[in-house]
Amino acid sequence: MVVKNIFGAVLFLAIVILLSSGYAFGYQITYIPQVVSVNSSFIMIVDPGPQQTPVRITWALYNGGLANVGLFPLISGRGVCYFSNTDINATCGPSPLMNEGKNTFLFHIVTPGNEENETEVINAGSIKISLENVQRYENVVYMYVTIPHYVTVDMLTYTVYRDDLSIYAANRQLYYDVKNGWYEGNITLNPGTYYFGFVAKKGTEFGGDLLRVTIPAEEFVTIESDKNEYYLGESIGISGRASSDINAKLLFPNGSVALRLEAKIDENKNFNIEIPTNPMWPEGDYKIIVDEPLEKELSLKLKRLIEITPAFVKAEVKRYDNFSYTISIHANAAVNISKVEIEGNEGVMFDLSNNFIDEGEDVSLFLYVENVTSDIEGVIVINTNFSVNFSIPLTISVEVVSCPPCPVCNQTSQLVSCERCIEVSPKILTAECIKNEDILFSIRITNNLDTTVSGFSYEVIDSGTADNYMEELDEFGLISFDPDLGEITLDAGEQESVTLRIKPPSEGTYKGIIKISGANGYDYVSLYLECFKNISEEIESVKDEILLLGSSSAYQKISDKLDNAINALEAGNYRLAWDSVKEAKAMKDMIEVGEENKSKEEGEGFDIGYVIAILLIIVILAAFLYTRYSKARVKEEEIEGFENF
Repeated sequence: MVVKNIFGAVLFLAIVILLSSGYAFGYQITYIPQVVSVNSSFIMIVDPGPQQTPVRITWALYNGGLANVGLFPLISGRGVCYFSNTDINATCGPSPLMNEGKNTFLFHIVTPGNEENETEVINAGSIKISLENVQRYENVVYMYVTIPHYVTVDMLTYTVYRDDLSIYAANRQLYYDVKNGWYEGNITLNPGTYYFGFVAKKGTEFGGDLLRVTIPAEEFVTIESDKNEYYLGESIGISGRASSDINAKLLFPNGSVALRLEAKIDENKNFNIEIPTNPMWPEGDYKIIVDEPLEKELSLKLKRLIEITPAFVKAEVKRYDNFSYTISIHANAAVNISKVEIEGNEGVMFDLSNNFIDEGEDVSLFLYVENVTSDIEGVIVINTNFSVNFSIPLTISVEVVSCPPCPVCNQTSQLVSCERCIEVSPKILTAECIKNEDILFSIRITNNLDTTVSGFSYEVIDSGTADNYMEELDEFGLISFDPDLGEITLDAGEQESVTLRIKPPSEGTYKGIIKISGANGYDYVSLYLECFKNISEEIESVKDEILLLGSSSAYQKISDKLDNAINALEAGNYRLAWDSVKEAKAMKDMIEVGEENKSKEEGEGFDIGYVIAILLIIVILAAFLYTRYSKARVKEEEIEGFENF
């Protein structure tokens, strides 16, 4: 009888424990991952069963952890709560499990025909799993997982769940890398949102954590312009669609960079870019190169709407003299000059011979100043019906007499003053460069006078719109000409090729004008430089560092990026080289683990599935023994009755 009572007590105890786990009431609780650690991320699912569609499910934690209450979001007839201290997408806020060991949840489940209060005990484990270095590159998730305090464990696995919480890959093993002190693995996924559930066990201790990972949809870019040809000075209209924000550049006809471009996509993946152009840029075939999210190329033709001669007005007059000047405007297309104004000086009068210019025709802009008493500076602004505006710098200086008349002075004063007497080509010089390294340009100086010209000189004029000042290049002797300009003598109609040598000392942009003068003539060359630091040593350093990655699956991709950087560097495409090195370093940093993670102490845990399995075995065993005992007892009573008979 005593044995029977023991079996009955065991059976009753097993049933009570099962009931407290929620199985006797027709609802089921599931955890993702199967076990959790203190303050770890996890998903809790309460399923009342197919016959019990819930109206509302609330939870409260009243024993251990953070005392808190909340409401389960209902998804497909189930209550689904995502807790996380690190993910803003968590639907139920931070993890309420702040204490190790048992934490008791109270559930209030309301269905159309019933209302129940149930409890659930969850153990928060002691093993902390560090997921700081689980990173995505393209559609591959690289896992470099550390276990602070414990360092190594008996087992570390991960399961990948889809966005609907169905299993994509179950119980994948991560393998320990002794050299780096982490567990590593990787998996390739299609676009979508996934949950990675990690479970670690060491002896009787355990822990779990969850990480949400999104693989973006396939990258794409479409790009088009509102027309194929533009006039210099006109804005280029670009539009298209892309999977992410746009990074691009506009290239001059010689392949150097004119502008860096960025654009944000809207909620429909559309983008628009308005690209300003400069009327002084060279004519020719330009290209827009999209670098991100995918490489794409668009070709455009830019041509000059009108040609203004001269491009700059600079003259010297005697005090109290009148000043007059004529500017010639040639039209390459039928154009209407809608407005002319002089900015910065109201004392200059002007007259335009005709506002409308037919294709191939010329008009004249007459300038006049009466009784000049002081220096005059301003800008002549010419507006057209194409929304293309032209600016002509104007400088009129009052002559300063420094010596009495003499034969030499009289002879010099007879020379005709003109800008095109001396002509310099090309007019625009652009390049990418390396700081502290020479960059060479070949320019040609032509004497258009009918007399010999010698004693050439130059002047550097900064634009004031770049990162660095061009005047500093001249002040520190970083601009030179070979042969020296002062040694050049050009007969009438003769020309000379000269090498312009520049050694920029700083990273960033330089922008301005170099004025070359000889006798009473002069001409200008526009200069734009974008300089970078020399990254050759940096490339070699990263190549040495990635050797330490050993068999890491990311090694080849990083190495390819470095090869791209080397090729770009050799080709003089320093921007591309610098971008490739930055991408390689970012990929390398992604898989490096800070040593500080190894000194942290966290966590504890255990698997409720094992408990349930053991309880089921106890129930079956108890039922079996109880049946055997009952049959034996009946047989014994029958024998005793027969003997008494």
